[in-house]
Amino acid sequence: TKKPRGSLLSALRGIFPANIQYWRTLKQDLWLYAMNNVILALFATLLIPITSNYYRDWAAPKVEAFLTLHFGRSIAPATNGFWPDLIYTLGILIAGDLGRYFAHRCAHRFPTLWEFHKVHHSARSLNPMAFFRQHFVDIVFTQSIMGVSMGLSSGITQFVFGLTPSIVTLGGVAVFSGFFAVTGVLRHSHIWWSYGKLEYVFTSPAMHLIHHSASPEHFDKNFGSDFMIWDLIFGTIYFTEKKPIANLKFGVRDHFDWENASPWQYIWHPLTEGAKIAFKRNRPAASLHRIKRRESNRKAA
Repeated sequence: TKKPRGSLLSALRGIFPANIQYWRTLKQDLWLYAMNNVILALFATLLIPITSNYYRDWAAPKVEAFLTLHFGRSIAPATNGFWPDLIYTLGILIAGDLGRYFAHRCAHRFPTLWEFHKVHHSARSLNPMAFFRQHFVDIVFTQSIMGVSMGLSSGITQFVFGLTPSIVTLGGVAVFSGFFAVTGVLRHSHIWWSYGKLEYVFTSPAMHLIHHSASPEHFDKNFGSDFMIWDLIFGTIYFTEKKPIANLKFGVRDHFDWENASPWQYIWHPLTEGAKIAFKRNRPAASLHRIKRRESNRKAA
């Protein structure tokens, strides 16, 4: 009877490590989550679009109208069915994930966007709440790209099949989105979990640990959120193994003290730095990841 208890205690220690950095990061994540909810709620009150569904619903009818104008009305019967509904649902999920992949790459590629996305990478220790460690500008940008991508898919599917989004299709999208939201939280755990061959399709927690790694060989890898097919197609994939990589380091190393910053500074600092870059007062040549990679290559040479 003592052995299971020991195993249980070991498991709990693994899930909730006695690591000061872990708990400090978790506290910052909780504060950011609360502040972002307040800010985004204010945006919603002012009718400022912040969700991917808004942009999807904005883009879909415009895409369908454009296709109808140039190709005529769909010859398919205007009815919903199992296959059209399934294609519509999967199309939105896949298109949304593709949009998020490109939004993520843009956030690493363009200096102004990197200033906001840097908040997410500033975590020195990962935990499930790190999923919510984001700047509200980064959230709105990602949601808009995702929504337009979903709208393109929705508009094309509505045109081809002549269907109308129903409770079944929208409910299916909501269920799958909820499932992937849960897996997104789990992906930010500090626990190494590789999916093996399934990593050709799905993003494992281990793959996302690689994405957050501060090691130069891991820079600009594994941008995918739910699916890894985009990283596979565009050459940014880094497969993992069951055995964890030892001594992975996380966080952002620059002139700002992210570790001891207040929640308000996490919101305000990227705004000021992003504005400086956008107005060419302090424009770097590339994102910090690319700068680090260039410096690493120079030292290796």
